[in-house]
Amino acid sequence: GTGEIIFNDGQAQGGGAARNESLEAYVNLWAGGGPARPRGLSCTSWLPATSADAQVHAWDLWDTSDLPFRKRLYDRTCGNDPAKQVQSTWVVVDPVVPVAAAVVATARRLSLPKPTARFAPAADRMIVTVGTWFWMDAQQATTRRDVSVAFPNFRLTVSAVPTALVFEPGDEDEAPKRCDSPYGCAKPVRCEAPGWVWTPADGDDKPSPCMYTYRHSSAITGDDLFHATLSVEWSTSWRTSNGNSGVLDPQTTTSAIDVTVKEIQAVVTG
Repeated sequence: GTGEIIFNDGQAQGGGAARNESLEAYVNLWAGGGPARPRGLSCTSWLPATSADAQVHAWDLWDTSDLPFRKRLYDRTCGNDPAKQVQSTWVVVDPVVPVAAAVVATARRLSLPKPTARFAPAADRMIVTVGTWFWMDAQQATTRRDVSVAFPNFRLTVSAVPTALVFEPGDEDEAPKRCDSPYGCAKPVRCEAPGWVWTPADGDDKPSPCMYTYRHSSAITGDDLFHATLSVEWSTSWRTSNGNSGVLDPQTTTSAIDVTVKEIQAVVTG
């Protein structure tokens, strides 16, 4: 059937058209609340603006700047000549959004931070042949990112959690042919997020799955730096209020880190 849309001052009561048991459209709110009825004047019912009405206010009849939500322009006339006033307002008209389109629209609103990188030794005091541990900030590692959007027929939430770290050391060395680490020596280094937090009790020799060992000083570069990056891969999923769920492609955020690597000179005495 087809429902009638009834408007009061400052609000929309709803309506739409149903076909094959699927609601096609539903007016759910005024954009900005709508203009109040002028004092002392009676007004006509709100009606969808026409192209002729558009000449009055020089606006488009549709606003599609926030898809999949569309806004339709409505007009009403208050009073009579010579005091006649034409009022206009935007009404949000929500299509019944397919789940796939809703997931895409919601995922675009998910804001994921770049990783806050931690190193031991620190990024400006790394040492040749001493393994460098890396991990991400604890608060970032334990905070799930959610964004939710209400659609006419369900609420959809997209969530992301950090699952992997990828460290690109920025040197030009090939991976060593001999590898003494039980976690491998591949480049870039990929390990499970958030990484292990180094403590003084771990010393210089204990390996970590999130570790890289520089074999040359950064003095070989023109600016005495290796330009490294640390990326975090976010496992992303979605769920709806009516029980549907799924998994999205992982998302990645990356931080650039300038690394200084020094050589320790041995001093022989006696």
